[in-house]
Amino acid sequence: MIKKLDLPQNVFNVESLENLKQKNIIFGKNGSGKSSITKAIKDEYSETYDIRIFQGIDSIIKDNKKLNSIVLGTENVSLQPKLEQLTKDITEISAEIKKLAENNTNSELYKAKQSKENLEKKLEKFYKESAKELKNNYTELTGPNYDKNHFKNQIKNAKKLYSEEEIKYGKILNEDILNIIEINPHTDINLKELIAEVNILIQFQLLEKIVLEFKSEKHKNWVKEGLVLHQNLSRCQFCQSEISKERIKNLNEYFNDGVKDFENKLNQMYLQVVEKKSNIGRMNLLNKSEYYFEFHQEVQELNEELINIKDQVLEVLNKIQFKLEERRTNLFNPLEKIELESEILLCNILTKIEVLNNKNNEYGKNLSDNKQNARATLLSNQIAKLCDDFKYDLKRIDYDNKCIIYNKEKDRYDKLKDKLVNIELKLKDLKNRTTDESIAAEKINDLLKKLGNKSFSLETFSDCNQEGQYRIKGYDGELRDIATLSTGEKNIVAFLWFLFNLDDINLVEAKEQVIVFDDPMNSNDDTVQYLMITKLQKLLKNLREDQQIFILTHNVHFYINLRYKWWNGKQDKKNTVHLIKMGRKTEIKNITSGSEDIDTSYRSLWNEVKFLYENDKASYMINPLRRIFETFEKFTGINLFEDNGEAQKLFNVNSHSIDDLEAELNGKNKDELLDIVKNVFKEINAEKHFEYYWNKN
Repeated sequence: MIKKLDLPQNVFNVESLENLKQKNIIFGKNGSGKSSITKAIKDEYSETYDIRIFQGIDSIIKDNKKLNSIVLGTENVSLQPKLEQLTKDITEISAEIKKLAENNTNSELYKAKQSKENLEKKLEKFYKESAKELKNNYTELTGPNYDKNHFKNQIKNAKKLYSEEEIKYGKILNEDILNIIEINPHTDINLKELIAEVNILIQFQLLEKIVLEFKSEKHKNWVKEGLVLHQNLSRCQFCQSEISKERIKNLNEYFNDGVKDFENKLNQMYLQVVEKKSNIGRMNLLNKSEYYFEFHQEVQELNEELINIKDQVLEVLNKIQFKLEERRTNLFNPLEKIELESEILLCNILTKIEVLNNKNNEYGKNLSDNKQNARATLLSNQIAKLCDDFKYDLKRIDYDNKCIIYNKEKDRYDKLKDKLVNIELKLKDLKNRTTDESIAAEKINDLLKKLGNKSFSLETFSDCNQEGQYRIKGYDGELRDIATLSTGEKNIVAFLWFLFNLDDINLVEAKEQVIVFDDPMNSNDDTVQYLMITKLQKLLKNLREDQQIFILTHNVHFYINLRYKWWNGKQDKKNTVHLIKMGRKTEIKNITSGSEDIDTSYRSLWNEVKFLYENDKASYMINPLRRIFETFEKFTGINLFEDNGEAQKLFNVNSHSIDDLEAELNGKNKDELLDIVKNVFKEINAEKHFEYYWNKN
């Protein structure tokens, strides 16, 4: 049970409200801090206790003007704003969706779609007509089943050919398979090595062992040749002169075997050179007809290179041959060496020819694939030509941009539709969370019947699984417009529902229950007041041990009638507090006996004046005193200030601010002010009336 409550210092002039009991009734005028106390209870103890607060209709009843019904129950009422907001959102989004829809000719989505589709039709027409043209005019490239889908798929790889490229791929397409070229090894001639060998021979120095005199080199060679004929003869066959054996011996020694070997080497080398010349001469140029068109250019280039190489090699071989003949004629005279002006590599051209032959043979093996490649390349060329004539690239860019605009608008539209679906799901979920209050409604209807001809009843009404909705049926059995339901009528329904809800087993927590009624009475209807007071008195009487109650009110009539016989019996569970506004802050006054308490509204004014007097607040005494005088005049019909101008100036004013009141006092203290009041009653012979209420307090 709450025994002490911390109070906000900006409202009260004390730090806490203490000595709280099980049953607490707090009286205070509007603005004196009753709601601040309620808030303090909730803020300080909501986790410790099961706090139930009644603050009128707002948290329990809400109008549903759309369905001409009321929503009943705290859970339902708390959900109702969300339900209404979601319903409003659905209406607004649905309108926006309708505005953006594709079938709305004014929508950006419709315009974007039309623009996109118009260009799309032009493109599709281009695809179809182009495919037809290619199929009819270039069947060898397309085949008989070519259609627009083939054309569309091949556009991205389309490439325009130069005229010479068209000729090339056209010939490839019409080529027949050729015989495989046999790769025959060619005798390579290494001129550098050959010249080195020849230089050794032509520069070789023969040594003469016996010095014989010859008239000339020709004469020497003549003798050398004659020696072969005269080896076994004693006389010369030309002149018949005698040839001695010694002469033959000397000549044989002069022309020894080394000379013969040297001569043989010269002859062998000479023959090799002649053979090499013959081989070079037999080297034929490449025949274009043996090669596929793909390699014709390379064949031509190699033939030109081959002719040039052959001429160079033959020129060098002729030079070598001439040198060898010269040395053979003059065996004993060395020659100058042969110089190779630049390196000539026959092997390079031979290697190139071999590589070309291999490529040509391999190409022939894959001729079918090569033809297919030529066919695809030529078709790609025709597609590129058609696209250029149509300015396809520009149209495609334009189409892609239109698609982006359309997709952007479509995405916006789809997001709104998704948002609508999500909101509808949320609405459905919230409706499923609404609670059925039919049992409470039946109990409320039973009590409302006691209002007589002012009675009305709640009639259950369901809207798409949303529970807790009730229409109002009047005393005559006819449905009433909720606009005709007064604040007091709504308040009593809310009050009764709150009472019944205190014992709802689904809501009861395993904590002590603290019940707060914050100004429950907001109607002057006697019957409604009676019903409310009766139910509260019953609650006070039957309060469980695990329950504590706070009733805060500004209504004197309600306060007095609620506390009928309050001061009878034990007071250990009862607590009475008065809140008195003292300028900007409120004073707490604990009432401990019936003599201090209010028994009428009129006496409550005297109580307030007495409290202010005791707290030396003369400036605040004027307002309740003015109300005392007004009440007295209405009841008796006597003019209190007829002969008292000073009192009239003080009390017959529309005082709304502290400054005004203090200005009217003209420095008077509380006793001087009380003397003026006493004289007012004394002048009309009502001094005993003053003394009764003043002394009573």
